[in-house]
Order: sequence, then C-alpha cells, then structure tokens
Amino acid sequence: MPLKYSTHVTVARSRDEVIAIVKDPEQAPHWMQGFVSAEPTSGEPWAEGSMSKLVFKMGKRDMVMDETITANQLPEGYSVRYDSGGVRNFIDNRFVVVSDQETRWEMDNVFEFEGMMMKIMGTLMPFMFKKQTETYAQNFKAWAEEGKSVTDKS
Repeated sequence: MPLKYSTHVTVARSRDEVIAIVKDPEQAPHWMQGFVSAEPTSGEPWAEGSMSKLVFKMGKRDMVMDETITANQLPEGYSVRYDSGGVRNFIDNRFVVVSDQETRWEMDNVFEFEGMMMKIMGTLMPFMFKKQTETYAQNFKAWAEEGKSVTDKS
C-alpha cells in the first residue's frame, strides 16, 4: 500500500527566485540536510526524462538516490521520481504565485516500498517520511528568506 501525503510552504520570494534555488545544486546543501552531490547521469538537467545520481550523508553512511525528472512544466511545476534501496518516491511539485514576492510551494508525495523491511517501515512509521519532507520545506524557507543554512553550526 503506497504512502501518500501533501505538504506546502509559503516562501517570501518570487516564483522565479524560488525555482532558481530549487534548481541550483550548489544551494541544496544549505536546505537539504546531508546533501553531498548531484551528478547528471543522462539527458539535459531538468529536461523530462533526465536522470541524476544524488548522494546524501546519513550519519556515517552514504545514501545514493537516483532522480528522474518525469515531467517539467516550469515555472508552474515539475514531477520527479526518486529511487533508493527499496523505496520509490514520486513528487508532484507546484509553484503557486501568491504575490510578486511570495510563492507557495506545494508537494504531493507518493512512496512505494519494496521488501518486507521497507514495507514495515512505511506502514508503522509514515510520520518519518512526512516529517522529513516538512523539515526540508522549512529549511528551504529559512535559506531562501534569511540565508539561514543547515550547515551553520550556530
């Protein structure tokens, strides 16, 4: 049974500014805790069907994730699929203009799990997945609005 949920964050930046930050892998470490790198593996980055390898540091281990852009309708939104260790995550992202300097980033998530252990995690601890998405959204807001990075030790 897939895990489905939606979340959103309103950012005090124009839609173009929000999208520029989302698309810039140099900025990702400032709002995605543990982000190490994004390496394009096929296609033109951000084009429909393009793929990248993402690496995150989770404690002492690296987590590698394959990213596929499944649809690109920017600036309105884009859809993406992430594959890693028995988990598939599909996200439909929408960027809604609230005003000239305010954008609502809406995210619809679907997680699919393979293997007994991942299915048990998805069933018993769905809050972990939603909390991670919400944390990234709030970290993005702090970075985009205030320049507050998750890499800052203060």
